[in-house]
Amino acid sequence: MDVFIHIGCHKTATSSFQTLASSQIDSLSKLSIFYPNSPSCCHKEVSRELEFGNLEYLSVLANRYIEVNNGKGVLLISSEDLEGLLIYPNKALLIENLLYKSGYKNIYWYLTSRIQFEYFESLYSELSKGNGLTVEYRYLAECILKYGYYEAMLPKGNISYIFDYKRFIPPLFKSY
Repeated sequence: MDVFIHIGCHKTATSSFQTLASSQIDSLSKLSIFYPNSPSCCHKEVSRELEFGNLEYLSVLANRYIEVNNGKGVLLISSEDLEGLLIYPNKALLIENLLYKSGYKNIYWYLTSRIQFEYFESLYSELSKGNGLTVEYRYLAECILKYGYYEAMLPKGNISYIFDYKRFIPPLFKSY
């Protein structure tokens, strides 16, 4: 069984993709593509649990799909909140090791991105809506230019926004 892990950078229509996949779970299953049913439809639970170091959540999910499908097919996981794995590739290695130990043969990472300035403008607009995070335009731009990313620390966990793709796509993601 293979795993496709889709990291949809924020503001790249990832939620639309996830909503579609969630609404087509039965059709995907007939094609041996297993998209885990999730209360949020976008696997935020997976990324949040990983953020707090709870690999058990992913282990249970991975093992359940191997048992149900006799080790055949593809497990598809998608979340924009996995973007932080680009900053912390050691977490991605933990995920890969866990999946290999669970019996998965191949792990493919997919990253959806967009033109950085368009991403910046869209992100700033979203962050300015008053969703618990307020950031000044200039400060956001300076952080991105200096570090290549912006990371917000929220009560539910960190959220990362990557802009310097070349810097943060480690050798682990050669297959993306």
